[in-house]
Amino acid sequence: MDETQRHDGGMTAPRLRELIGFGHHGYEQESLWDPGDLELFDRIEAEFSRLPFCVNGEVRALWVSVPRGSEEDYLSMHGDDWESTEEEILDEFRWDYPEEEEWYVITQYHTRHGNRGVAIDGLELCATPGDRFRRRFGTRAELLGWILDATRRTVDSVEDGTYRDRVLRDLPLGYRRGVVRRSDLWESGYQTREDVAEGLTDDEVEGFRAIVSEGLGEGPSGTVPSLTLSHFLEAASLCFTAQGRDTDGMTVHEQYRRYSDGRYDGLLDLDPDDPDEFSGFTSRSHDGHTWEVLPGGGFTRMHLYPCHSDTGWYLELSGPTWRAEFVRSALALHGAGFPLHVYEAAEVLASLDGTDWVGIVPRGGTVAYQSHHYERHGVLDCILYTDELVEKVGDRIEWYDVNTFYPVDGDDGVA
Repeated sequence: MDETQRHDGGMTAPRLRELIGFGHHGYEQESLWDPGDLELFDRIEAEFSRLPFCVNGEVRALWVSVPRGSEEDYLSMHGDDWESTEEEILDEFRWDYPEEEEWYVITQYHTRHGNRGVAIDGLELCATPGDRFRRRFGTRAELLGWILDATRRTVDSVEDGTYRDRVLRDLPLGYRRGVVRRSDLWESGYQTREDVAEGLTDDEVEGFRAIVSEGLGEGPSGTVPSLTLSHFLEAASLCFTAQGRDTDGMTVHEQYRRYSDGRYDGLLDLDPDDPDEFSGFTSRSHDGHTWEVLPGGGFTRMHLYPCHSDTGWYLELSGPTWRAEFVRSALALHGAGFPLHVYEAAEVLASLDGTDWVGIVPRGGTVAYQSHHYERHGVLDCILYTDELVEKVGDRIEWYDVNTFYPVDGDDGVA
């Protein structure tokens, strides 16, 4: 390791994760307000400004690393009041920090609209004037100070020509993205078909295959001149029943109150049989939660949207995370004769056949909202990188090139 390129400044990976506050568990946005923090941000922005933007003329990004530190460092972070044994704490350390260094991407942005900020590991710190996001109690001085030092050192390495070679040489495999055929996961035993099918029978899969062959994944099966609230609730009821919900003795209104998201935005107050009221509501309501027929967190929701085209009305089913519920809902709606478009139908069928690609998300990330990174492979589902994955199917993984961001070569910054 070239010590002149170490970006630690006395920081260790566990301490950095502690400063970030929730690293690897989501995305958080904060507004910087403390004068000292804002001064540090200005200095960070000045260091980044030594480089051209690398994404969309608004964003600069750099890979940086920080050592994991020693076992003694980690134990000292726990103080003297241990609820676990020393060995349990050290086992946690070795599990959470398997590499000698942790790697992060620091992103700095300055948009055309004047928004300014810096982000690392899911934490975005916004320096735009005004309370754009929530304020944190206390300052971010230690974190921002480390970001400043890491940015300065890394920009230096970009300018002296050593940055890209170091990233390509030292970035562990676990920080790269890639794809693998789902069938290879099954054949290796890393996953099974049942992990996707979730209890679907062969007949149900073949019924869904027929839907795909009819073109319902490309566009609606047809349209009708109008839809009413009653029509929509009848369709939603079919979905609830297909999902295995207990709907006995309940009206369609009662079912929707119980099993949908609960944020109706006035939907259930409409005249159930007035197509004009329903049409007007769909035009002015832009809250996707209104149409959730399988509530969930983020990307796990399933929606049943009423849609209008030049030829008439139809329903669109989307959100296949829960594969069995999605397929059975589609079969129920199609069987009842509703005009239907099944979003990502072909991709869902390919996942059931094992012919699709699965995206590999870098170690420590999250599989939520990651599919867009793998558009050229049409990825529907993602899994996290693990050493076991590489042991079982490493020779069949197609690894993506590392985006080092600099030197800039083309619109995406891949060198």
